[in-house]
Amino acid sequence: KKKNIWQFFSLVFLLSFCAENRFVRSGSNLLLEAKTTELGENEEFIWKFNTTINLVKFRHGVDPFIKYVQRTVFSTQNYSLLLRNMQHSDTGNYKEIISGLEDKIVAEYTVIVQNPVSPVNLTVTPSDPSYCNFTATCRIKDSQISGSFQCENKTCHLVDQTHLKVSSLKVSVEESSIICNHSNQVSWEKDVKNVSSLCENPPEEKNTTFPYKNVMICTSCFFYLWIIYES
Repeated sequence: KKKNIWQFFSLVFLLSFCAENRFVRSGSNLLLEAKTTELGENEEFIWKFNTTINLVKFRHGVDPFIKYVQRTVFSTQNYSLLLRNMQHSDTGNYKEIISGLEDKIVAEYTVIVQNPVSPVNLTVTPSDPSYCNFTATCRIKDSQISGSFQCENKTCHLVDQTHLKVSSLKVSVEESSIICNHSNQVSWEKDVKNVSSLCENPPEEKNTTFPYKNVMICTSCFFYLWIIYES
């Protein structure tokens, strides 16, 4: 299973260099627009999935062939392809092809179907309130994935000893609030905590020299008066 997952992501990575990427939320619809509507008399228009599956085949004067009628809408006017209720199995490569004496790839899309991200829960623990230093922990609800961030003077850094799967968790400080974001290309969740009470001004140092100065002045005055009295 891990090998299949690695092969899938390797395929997506390689295709991304030559195809336009499209991210789509699972369960939603995707519209792929054709780059051309010029079709010769002896040519055939094709929408192909993963190099082997012909989703649509169309010639002038002939009803189009549509493989998945219930999920696919093909426009014979602009050759666009509407895919309904996208699922993870629909992730892959889509090509717009004009087929005649030879096949010509007009457009190519790498489609990646993603689930919406889960909500997050943010907790904040002060480490030195006087200087706005604290530890923020973002945890994805209903999951073991979490990330710990050390924040100093409103700048947060991911702690090294944390879960490896926290690339989608980001922490930022804006004015008096700390924000935990959990996002991907199709959705976004966040949790916000007010940290104004954790960022108090550092206490002013007490001036301890002033009383001693007064004592010295009074002592000098007393000694001077005692000399005058004795004389």
